[in-house]
Amino acid sequence: MVSWILTLWFLVGNGGMGYWDYYRGCIELREAQIAPGGVASAAVEPTKLGRIASLYYLSHRTVAQFQRTLAREGLGFVEIMRVLCECPEYDELPVRHNEDKLNAEFAEHCPLEVDLAIQAYDSPHTKAFLLLQAHMWGIALPINDYKTDLKSVLDRSIPLIQAMVDIAAEEAAIF
Repeated sequence: MVSWILTLWFLVGNGGMGYWDYYRGCIELREAQIAPGGVASAAVEPTKLGRIASLYYLSHRTVAQFQRTLAREGLGFVEIMRVLCECPEYDELPVRHNEDKLNAEFAEHCPLEVDLAIQAYDSPHTKAFLLLQAHMWGIALPINDYKTDLKSVLDRSIPLIQAMVDIAAEEAAIF
């Protein structure tokens, strides 16, 4: 509020430059920045990763993480699945009260082990990792809430995998 009062005081009541003089100066400055063809002179171009992020409605953090991790050579299926599940898009996957214990029990039935050095049972990323395994290997889900969570993980995984393929192609990791 104080900044608006000071601005108005400067523009109107200061005895200096009036409001209309200030406004006219802004218009003249903007016109000087526009090229004769009517297009602004400073062109803005999206990056390749920015296009991928906007195409698949992904966070810029997810695209950057995919670029960093997919650049490594020799990634196998398990590592790529971990990259998929560790992306920021799964940050909001709900982990309810005591589901960390349920995830620990559920992990014993899954073929791929949870790496406790980088994953915790109360992490939404670990839960996504377990739910994707359950879907791929037909493992029964322990509670009905997991069915809803699995649907949201699967719905989100399709554009994530497509983005991973596009980023890998951009980085020339796919031949």
